[in-house]
Amino acid sequence: MRLGKLKFGNSTNADHLLYVRRCALKTPVHGDCQICDQPGHVIHFGVLTCRACAAFFRRTVVMNRQYTCRRANESCQISKDERYLCRLCRYNKCMRLGMTPESKSRAI
Repeated sequence: MRLGKLKFGNSTNADHLLYVRRCALKTPVHGDCQICDQPGHVIHFGVLTCRACAAFFRRTVVMNRQYTCRRANESCQISKDERYLCRLCRYNKCMRLGMTPESKSRAI
C-alpha cells in the first residue's frame, strides 16, 4: 500500500514523523501500560505505555488514521488480551489519559 504525502503546515509527513518521535522522549520507569495493562517501560507522549501502545498512537497521529468502533458504542474494554479488537476505543483511551504528540516525557 502506497501512502501519499500529508502536509502539516509547511512540512511533510516525514518532518512531522521526526517531530512526533522527538516528543516521545524515553524516560525509563517501572509499571504497567496505562492503556492495556501490559508491562510498561517508558513514558511515551506523556503517559506510561508499552511499546505497542506507543507505536499504535504514533502511527495513528502520523498517518492521520480514522477508526470506527467495532461495537458502535465507543465503550469497548481495552486490556492486554483485547487491545487489538477496537482501534477507536484504544485511541480514545490514549487521548483520555493525556497522550498528545506534544507531550514531553518525565519520570514518575
